[in-house]
Amino acid sequence: MNKLYEKLADLVIKRGVNVQEGQLLVIRAAVRDCEFVRLLAEKAYQRGACEVQVDWRDETLTKLGYKYRTKENLSVVEDWVHDREQNRHD
Repeated sequence: MNKLYEKLADLVIKRGVNVQEGQLLVIRAAVRDCEFVRLLAEKAYQRGACEVQVDWRDETLTKLGYKYRTKENLSVVEDWVHDREQNRHD
């Protein structure tokens, strides 16, 4: 199974994302997929990525936030979140 994941990671990094020398790679992934994300990061660095940033997601924590945060709090987007997302799309 490990060989299959390694081939899949190669395919994702080389063909799907086409990581280039000196490129920043941002991966959004669930915490449960940490082993595969680590493999993707390694493949990206091997292809010359200057940095790999991982934006971890956890379904349980997200659901807890929706359950316990107020509607007012949920409607506020902090400046740093907006800036981070804007920078990713520039």
